[in-house]
Amino acid sequence: MVNPSAQHCLAPQPERYSQIDPTADVHDNSGVPNKAFAMFAASVGGESWTTAIKVWYDTCTSRTLRADATFSEFAGLTVAKAQERGGDSLAAKCRSAWQEVEVPPGST
Repeated sequence: MVNPSAQHCLAPQPERYSQIDPTADVHDNSGVPNKAFAMFAASVGGESWTTAIKVWYDTCTSRTLRADATFSEFAGLTVAKAQERGGDSLAAKCRSAWQEVEVPPGST
């Protein structure tokens, strides 16, 4: 997840938003949010299932996430959930991970 474009991957994926193929299957472009999650989890530290995955899960199961959400909208929702779960510090780590993959978190 940290290096989705690595040559050893069965299907190398883009690591940054500027590299996605808008005509590709959603799974072909999943390296971008996967890398953002991995970077967020690493910045939070500890076991990824204690905090980081809960932010993503809260976002994915919220009624505010639409099926046609953009990368930016999803990023914004994860930052909002991080804020709810852990305050400014956690939200800043989440925002930073998205910015690293060139996805500016949108407003929620």
